[in-house]
Amino acid sequence: MAFAITLINLEDAMKQSGCPLCYLNREVAKHSLESLLWENVNDPATRENINAALGFCPTHTQLLVMIELSNSGPVLGVNLIYEHLARIVGDDLSHARRRLGYNPFAKSRLNELLIKKPRKSKNSIFGKKERCLICKLVDQTDLDFLAALFEDLNSDKSHLARALLKSDGLCLKHLEIGLENFASRYAKAAELLVTDSVKRLAAQSERMKEYIRKCNWEYRAEKMTPEEAIAWKKALTFFTGLPASEFDLRSDKLI
Repeated sequence: MAFAITLINLEDAMKQSGCPLCYLNREVAKHSLESLLWENVNDPATRENINAALGFCPTHTQLLVMIELSNSGPVLGVNLIYEHLARIVGDDLSHARRRLGYNPFAKSRLNELLIKKPRKSKNSIFGKKERCLICKLVDQTDLDFLAALFEDLNSDKSHLARALLKSDGLCLKHLEIGLENFASRYAKAAELLVTDSVKRLAAQSERMKEYIRKCNWEYRAEKMTPEEAIAWKKALTFFTGLPASEFDLRSDKLI
């Protein structure tokens, strides 16, 4: 039953724009953060994991805020999580300052510290930092969905092969993860996915060449086809996993 549900989720994701695996991991992240905010924000084990990672990564912090703001209520969950974390990090910084012997009036000591070569260590002054809790969950979910995808595509009676060809295909990141983990076990599926990506890239390359050529003043009279006009967006979908609609000039996306 679980495998069948996974295939249904994959098929539904292939109807969306962009990489279907990227779509699924965004949905997983969204549902996980919703569950955190409404059910587990005060769970000690969950908060311990969040604190060990010094909060969430920038992408999932932004998503956390967007989800809570969309509820049209107070941003209570974000405040609970990050007020506690602010105290923890503030205390750690205070302890680090004492360990370094920092004295605002002892400039010679400060200069001595600044010119010292940093120690080669993977750990920061906060100790070993864990990965973002949602990033770890998404990574595991990626592997679960990719395992199901490769297993299905390897079958002569694949349910997803046709849906895959109609979709925007896998992005480079998920293709690479899938091949690294499942190509040796599911050779037929690996061949199908690689061939599909090669065909897509070749088609977009030819259309982008035409786009470039027709931007030349000498060929200005030739009309751009709709496929040529969006080929660059389709290519960016492969490299980023994002839907083509994300590549526009909206001010709310500008940094």
